Amino acid sequence: MTLPSSKNTTSLSAQTVIICAGSLMTLLCLLITTLSHGLPPVILETLDTVTHQLFTDQIQNLGKGFHYQISNQEMPLTAFLVIYALLCLLSIAPLTRLQRKLTTNHTKQHRFRLRSPLSLILLFALIFRIILIFSVPIHESDFYRYLWDGKSSIHGINPYRFEPGALKLYEQNIHTPYQDPHNGVTWQGREFSAEERPILKHLQQLRDHNLELHQRVSHQAVPTIYPPTAQAVFAVSAFLFGDSLVGLKVILLIFDLLIIAVTIAMLRRLKINPTWVILYAWSPLVLKEFSNSAHYDAVPLFFTMLAIYFALDPARPLKTASALALGTLAKFFSVILIPVLLPVRLSQWKSYALFATIIALAYLPFFLWNQAGVAQVFAGLGVYNQHWQYNAGLFALIQQSLLTFTHLSPNNLQPAKIIVALLLITVIAWQSFRPKDEQHPELDLVRRCFVITAALFILSPTAFPWYYTWLMPFLCVFPSRAWIMLSWLLPLSYLDFHQNLAIARTFFWHIPAISWMIWLTFALLFLADTIKLRHSKTH
Repeated sequence: MTLPSSKNTTSLSAQTVIICAGSLMTLLCLLITTLSHGLPPVILETLDTVTHQLFTDQIQNLGKGFHYQISNQEMPLTAFLVIYALLCLLSIAPLTRLQRKLTTNHTKQHRFRLRSPLSLILLFALIFRIILIFSVPIHESDFYRYLWDGKSSIHGINPYRFEPGALKLYEQNIHTPYQDPHNGVTWQGREFSAEERPILKHLQQLRDHNLELHQRVSHQAVPTIYPPTAQAVFAVSAFLFGDSLVGLKVILLIFDLLIIAVTIAMLRRLKINPTWVILYAWSPLVLKEFSNSAHYDAVPLFFTMLAIYFALDPARPLKTASALALGTLAKFFSVILIPVLLPVRLSQWKSYALFATIIALAYLPFFLWNQAGVAQVFAGLGVYNQHWQYNAGLFALIQQSLLTFTHLSPNNLQPAKIIVALLLITVIAWQSFRPKDEQHPELDLVRRCFVITAALFILSPTAFPWYYTWLMPFLCVFPSRAWIMLSWLLPLSYLDFHQNLAIARTFFWHIPAISWMIWLTFALLFLADTIKLRHSKTH
């Protein structure tokens, strides 16, 4: 593929495709927002009449939306997945006219013109996001924890100090381990000191102010796992917008748009046409996970991409270290890029010192606040690392292999985690110490970051769809059919919420059939692309 030439016919054709595809995607985003709230009764009646009452139950579900109080089985996930599939196809339609050109002299002189391809792409990208901000999150509830953490912080309570369920332990005097018969949650139970009780009374007041918010926080027995930068974002949202989900989404939208800006700047720096930002800006997965579902990964992703952009200029190591530290303080994923972005050299000691200082200064207030201590601040992260597994790729194969050939307990994930950790360390070491591409050093650095981040995702025990958004900016530099297809397939994992469907209850080798569909399709396409690439190099 090559980018649009300066000829008017090609340019007009590209603009036409962008406008058509963007307009249709806008309508689909409007449909998703409407569907998330529930289709109006008049539409349901019309559909029921047109189909001669053959699908009355399914049509009625279209009117229920994805509200928290609706059971998973009644939510219209199938309808959403159909719309999502159409979004995926339309999102790459402009690429039939916008083709790649690695070296172009006009990218730095680009001016914002309403009818230029890049400007049209950015305009539609903003429209998509604004529409989806007002949608109900689809099969997501993490944002309730964000809102609760932010609310606690601005009212002077350390969000790490008490898990949301601590109020249950306090009010019901649960001092010993207790198995909740209603939801199967195991409460550890404990006695609260005289210093803790006034704080818990304050938490009671915050809870009673918006009982629904507190009740909907998931995993209430687990303390928050979100690091200081994330907590700062949650606190700002609570300060500006209170308990408003739309307000939180507005803040995340800002970071999402900043990712687009940094990606464009990086593409220009690499002398790649910035129009390729469409792979991120129009990505249905990004739109769903940030603008619809309010996942805060837009925050760490922005700081991480900013660190990579700074690292392209060797004269800015302190800026790189600062951005990478803020990314790590938002989500620990960012730390794996240290060996590439901050090479181990004596001359880099200032960068490492700055990185460590920022991390320490960010955490120190939380250690001291309400006398939380180090152990309590990291308690939630320890629980997450010990128990969580979801839609895993290679990790699932490794875990099942160990269970098949050893006598390990199915609940023992540690041996498999050790293996994937060693594999990830190997990939990091390989990318850190392999010979550099002296002809294209900046492109080579971005490629190293891409490979390491991709390895983290592929090897992770928890392959939540929103984790994959971390790879989307890299695809603007290294477009790949296999990786783009994976971004399209990952929302299929939401079928797991619908246990009334046979596919959600089907397993092969103790691995969900849904995971096989996602990962096997990706693996076969990735293998085909790799063979094709090697064949082209040999000819």
